[in-house]
Amino acid sequence: MNHQIQQQVIKQFKAQNLNKAFSLIELSIVILIIGILVAGVTQSSRLVSQFRLTSARNITLGSPLPAIKDLALWFDAVNERAFDSQISDGSSIAYWQDTNPQNTTQYRFIQNTVSDQPFYTSKGINGLPSIRFISTINTTRMFATSLGSFPRNSTIFMIMRWDTLNASINASMFLGIGGEIDNVEFVIGGPNNFNFYFYPGVGNNLVGIIPNNTNYIMRRIYNSAINFSGLYLNGNLTASTTANLLGNYSNNGSTSMTLGNHAGAPRTFGGLIGEFIVYNRALTNDEIIDVERYLSRKWSIKLSY
Repeated sequence: MNHQIQQQVIKQFKAQNLNKAFSLIELSIVILIIGILVAGVTQSSRLVSQFRLTSARNITLGSPLPAIKDLALWFDAVNERAFDSQISDGSSIAYWQDTNPQNTTQYRFIQNTVSDQPFYTSKGINGLPSIRFISTINTTRMFATSLGSFPRNSTIFMIMRWDTLNASINASMFLGIGGEIDNVEFVIGGPNNFNFYFYPGVGNNLVGIIPNNTNYIMRRIYNSAINFSGLYLNGNLTASTTANLLGNYSNNGSTSMTLGNHAGAPRTFGGLIGEFIVYNRALTNDEIIDVERYLSRKWSIKLSY
């Protein structure tokens, strides 16, 4: 845009001075005008970005999430307390702070090894702060440990977008939940291969469609009362299966989560994550609508309903 402004000003000036050579004063005037216009465009862009950020934070303040019981985790990249106060665009991320007001213990996703840390981008999903994972950095991942005995009955929401796969295995895993009893994995193997795995168990593998370079409100719900587990993208059911695993992931409080990769093998996620929410039960339809409409408004992602 700046180049276009420059060319327009010079073209207009040349037209008015077709038969005259540029004097030093005339050149100075042209440069001054270009500088003023460029500064105005830059300042305007900054104001728009700041407005979007302030608006998103105000929407968060009015969010229905804290009023819905059994909110277990709430990681929000837009929140001012999510990361180190000195973090800047492109910085690596050592931790992502849980900002759930229902928790007396505040949890964190942590990565102490600098070379394994994902990156902060101030203009991520629809121009809002997000965490960026690079698929070619095989060891990048974040961990949240000692989360207690998380129930398998749960509702998970995530603002996410995948761009590229880990080329070495042609798959990317962006979330894992595990305990000494059971674990689940969310894996992308391509646009037609969006997998959600239950372990242990046979026949608990969901496969759906998830095109890349697209922003999603992802929802995964597990409700043992009706034997149902489903994956939704922007309100659309992508895949479902009969659920048959009851109880918790862990009996001794050792449930952990891995973000942006497999806990051990290199299945690095190549994309962005903006918000991650977990409820320790299957939410009602009305509660789901409240949460997803909040996310839709904040992240400018259209729902199917």
